Amino acid sequence: MQIRLRPSGGRGEYELAGSHGAVRGADLYGLDLVFEFGLDLRIPLYAIADVHDGKPRIRLSDPHSSSHAAKVIAALLLLPQPIREIRQTSGTDTDVDFGRCAYSSIVVDVVYKDTSKAILRPRTIVALNGLGAKETIDVLNRFEFIKSIWARNDFDSTELLDAIANHQSVASAASIDHRTLIKAAEKVLVLPSALTLLNPRITLPPSEEAGLITPSSLNEDDPTSPIEVNREIRKKLAWRVERGAEGLQFRRAINGAYGYRCAFTGARLPPLDKGFQPGVDAAHIYPWSRNGTNDVTNGISLSKQMHWAFDEGILRLQYASIEDSTLLIDVPADIEKMVEIKGFDLDAFKAVCGPIPEQHLPINRNQWPSRKSLDLYNELMFPLL
Repeated sequence: MQIRLRPSGGRGEYELAGSHGAVRGADLYGLDLVFEFGLDLRIPLYAIADVHDGKPRIRLSDPHSSSHAAKVIAALLLLPQPIREIRQTSGTDTDVDFGRCAYSSIVVDVVYKDTSKAILRPRTIVALNGLGAKETIDVLNRFEFIKSIWARNDFDSTELLDAIANHQSVASAASIDHRTLIKAAEKVLVLPSALTLLNPRITLPPSEEAGLITPSSLNEDDPTSPIEVNREIRKKLAWRVERGAEGLQFRRAINGAYGYRCAFTGARLPPLDKGFQPGVDAAHIYPWSRNGTNDVTNGISLSKQMHWAFDEGILRLQYASIEDSTLLIDVPADIEKMVEIKGFDLDAFKAVCGPIPEQHLPINRNQWPSRKSLDLYNELMFPLL
């Protein structure tokens, strides 16, 4: 599905076009639209999609306080603001000038929908100019890059450091104001020292190329189900966060808290001696968390088989209720249906279903899996559409 720019009287207007899985653009008419970036950051668009004068359009709730999706996403990703007059763009017939370009479409996944709102995850931005040149930006990769910029404190320029800190603060606020976010981004982008750092054409080191999450070229209709997209994205992002020094620290913290014990089976599988690997993995629950990706509470110790089952969504982990601290394991209903068709052996997984005994978990309850991490993970893996 796309948020697409349509020419209209010189200035383009935005509309929802196409479908994602079984969800069509028309199914979202009248719903409040929300952008999601990694699930731990959501930005209300203060807009709804509907039909105006017989044409599908996205209308702002209040044009004086809110901005169109293209401007909001550019501000979050620290990209120059796009324009809606394609004839006023610049560049050549082969290169887009990101300082003055239009966004022809934002490809989005529909990750959640109920009777009042729809949560959309931007996947790619297609930037173009009036001469026909186009370039595509991978939103997820760009947002991961922006988060790495937020985390840095080694900039030579104090002015740039302060501007980036302010941008992070505004973007992370509980209630995000579009105009404030755009102004915060502009304060970063006007600084000469930011020009090279924030070039839209990001060159990643070769070691990270295998971890890129680059979607295939999409038409307006995307038959891929939200569940398939979510699982694939989670696995690739988990691969990225498990690499490097932070990943090593995370594994040590999980092994120390759980004593090399699998939380699901209770089996203790430490390394036998030097050169031996432990039989448990330090599994991330929610790989994108901006506030403590590698915190113990965002992980759990699992045997190799149980780690695979957890990552694939064959086993689901959740708290019994808001008040109850009991952790429950179950097999989701859609997996049960697949098993009947594929002849998959669920016995080993059903054997661990039910409440997790406390002796399988860290002695310190403050190191137990975070409710927030589990809620976000389950919403990602098991969307309600």
